[in-house]
Amino acid sequence: LVNADDGTITASKNANEKMYPASMTKVMTLLVAAEKLNNESLGQKIEISIEATDYSFKNECSAAGFLVGEQVTIEDLLNGIILPSGAEAAYQAAIMTSGTLEQFVDDMNKKVQELGISQTTHFSNPVGIFDENNYSTACDMAVILHAAMENEICKKVLSARNYTTSCTQQHPQGITFSSKFLNRIDSKFGKGKVVGAKTGYVNQSRYCAVSMYESEANNKYICV
Repeated sequence: LVNADDGTITASKNANEKMYPASMTKVMTLLVAAEKLNNESLGQKIEISIEATDYSFKNECSAAGFLVGEQVTIEDLLNGIILPSGAEAAYQAAIMTSGTLEQFVDDMNKKVQELGISQTTHFSNPVGIFDENNYSTACDMAVILHAAMENEICKKVLSARNYTTSCTQQHPQGITFSSKFLNRIDSKFGKGKVVGAKTGYVNQSRYCAVSMYESEANNKYICV
């Protein structure tokens, strides 16, 4: 538990131990993609490729539900990364912003260096698929979420409770995503609010989550 206003650790257990971040990885994916975008680009259309859907299927990942050939907006894509934890959305965003998956992963690790956590965090894919070289610590994940919440585009996506994608030929009514974590946790707090979160799960990690809470007095805390 970190005080996000001054960076002090309020409480901790095994905070610096190596762990596998599962889909918490997608916070970094969102951040790296968002830093290459601006608000004006969010309405631009992107076509979902068979490579993106195959990547999700072959790795048995959770998916947003986008279909091959579907024309979605960049904003749809970014929300598809976080709310339903869509692997095909993460893959497509990586290709869209960096050209290749390998270059995007390289860009993720450049951001790790920029944040000063390269000694203890390294990414090998933008989804959080288990890999010995896709690792972090609880402390480092707090740093990553803090950086993401400083980005206007990321903050909007990470704080969304629900989101409906634009209408397409494949989904005339759009696809509605919901953040189960945020919608459930809202009922737990009478005061203050969780303003951003991302969950994750792989067998090697079990259940995990990173979130930011804002108190009535506007004090912010990050829990990993």
